[in-house]
Amino acid sequence: MPDSMELTVEPSVISIGGSARVQKSALQGLGIDDGGLAVICSEKKDMLLNVFPDNMLDDGIIKLRKVDMDKLSVQEGDKVKMVAHESILKKGLMDKLL
Repeated sequence: MPDSMELTVEPSVISIGGSARVQKSALQGLGIDDGGLAVICSEKKDMLLNVFPDNMLDDGIIKLRKVDMDKLSVQEGDKVKMVAHESILKKGLMDKLL
């Protein structure tokens, strides 16, 4: 299973930030559950978003809301990387801290 996926940004018409939409196959390819957390990485910043499947999108596309695009400093057509988010508990780091 790949640890990241490069996607092309398309703007969403929804104004409230905090989530993105991608092809279901992209979520499955990274082992992300529907509505799960993913780290979206641009050249300047990383952001944690909930990602949801949208089978109306072409492969390789991510629909980001304008507010999130601004925070990531990306525009339509830019490339971002999507990485599955692993909580500290999943990584087993909590055991090392205790």
